[in-house]
Amino acid sequence: MTIKEANGIIAVRMHDGDSFTECVKAVAKDCGVNSAVLHGIGLFKNVELGYFNGHEYVTKSFYQQLMEVISLEGNISVAENGAEVVIHAHCVLGLPDYSLIGGHLMDGTFFNGELFIQKLEGIKLVRRSEPSGLNGLWVE
Repeated sequence: MTIKEANGIIAVRMHDGDSFTECVKAVAKDCGVNSAVLHGIGLFKNVELGYFNGHEYVTKSFYQQLMEVISLEGNISVAENGAEVVIHAHCVLGLPDYSLIGGHLMDGTFFNGELFIQKLEGIKLVRRSEPSGLNGLWVE
């Protein structure tokens, strides 16, 4: 992973074998990010997607030759206890037959990727447990 920060934006180049979750958490720690918007494109070698069925996330892993990241959107926040960074991202992936899959991005291994993290100054994003079982976003 290669990173460069300027003007509240962090550009991240993901290399072959880099884990989405591990790298974003490392960038957040190294660059002091606790509230941000996340965007990305690239290629995944494998990925785990989730779907919330109203009670819990049901996950499925995909191992294609390569999967094109058509869209990757999300945010970075802190857990309500303040002890950890929370990444909430969704993505749509293009498969070799030009079909699409998508969902909550649990994790993935990049072949190549480009992420852009925009720090939110003066806005604190906090994840709090809700009765639905989700950790809802609260803006402070």
